Amino acid sequence: MRVFTLVLLLSLFLAGPAPAAPPGGVELRVVALNAAQQERVAGENGVWSPPLSLKLPDVGQGVEIDRRTEFHAVLIDRSGTYEGREVVFEWLHGSPWRAFAKPVTRTVRRFAGQPHPMAEYSCWSSPAKMGKFWSALFPSSVMKRSQWNASRCYGPRLVRVRGKDGEIIAERAFEIHKTGVRLY
Repeated sequence: MRVFTLVLLLSLFLAGPAPAAPPGGVELRVVALNAAQQERVAGENGVWSPPLSLKLPDVGQGVEIDRRTEFHAVLIDRSGTYEGREVVFEWLHGSPWRAFAKPVTRTVRRFAGQPHPMAEYSCWSSPAKMGKFWSALFPSSVMKRSQWNASRCYGPRLVRVRGKDGEIIAERAFEIHKTGVRLY
């Protein structure tokens, strides 16, 4: 199990930032934002839509969080192949991968002002409310590797988008860390 985890982390590290999608292909972007950021980006009308996710930086290989954070996965169909079709977003976590949430079906469609059809689905992670309290009392209170792997808040994530026939259209892996803590 430890070897598998080490290989997974090493492959994420060596892969580097997510490469840009080739022209005419699909791209799967993942962005992270907390409630304050969402309000700021959504603006006056307060309505969130997939194109707003494109204004935020991609999480790359990993992201640090210290409060409830939403992770938006946006499938961008540059080829138009999937426009009007249903796709299934799967969020997985841990090592080995297991379901983080129930798979959800979305339709790839066009949004006003966007050149390519898109589909989006989000999940969130929320640190325990007492985590900051314990960290303040015991600064070296870093959770054990086994607790981190079992956590539904921190650890590795995989977002997979499948077609209705089961084909994998796109997938992205990244890690969620407690702010100021990196486990390797």
